[in-house]
Amino acid sequence: KKGEYNKSIECHEKALKIRLDKLGSDHINVGKSYNQLGIIYNKKEEYDKALEFYQKALVIWSEKFGNDHIYVADLYNNLGVTYGNKGEYDKSIKYLKKELTIRLDKLGSDHIDVGWLYNQLGN
Repeated sequence: KKGEYNKSIECHEKALKIRLDKLGSDHINVGKSYNQLGIIYNKKEEYDKALEFYQKALVIWSEKFGNDHIYVADLYNNLGVTYGNKGEYDKSIKYLKKELTIRLDKLGSDHIDVGWLYNQLGN
């Protein structure tokens, strides 16, 4: 059901534990679990908790995929949006600009995601 965030957190925490036990702490799927938990906490408006999980995912994905991978750009977006939700606009813009740099390089200036991001940044 929509809005059952606590149940969702419970399920994702179980998945995270399994992934940590079976795959190790630096596996990309552990990063995926951290990202999903961040998304849920952001929806619950528990922004500091969301940021904590996004940062954990960022460490793993940056190491595994490289700093210029589109998955890393997705995390920069999540971080930027969450900082914006907190009212920390300088940090929000910093992460959204990092995302923009990656998306321009990987997708080109005429991609819809780039246009959406320019809109987010007010350009």
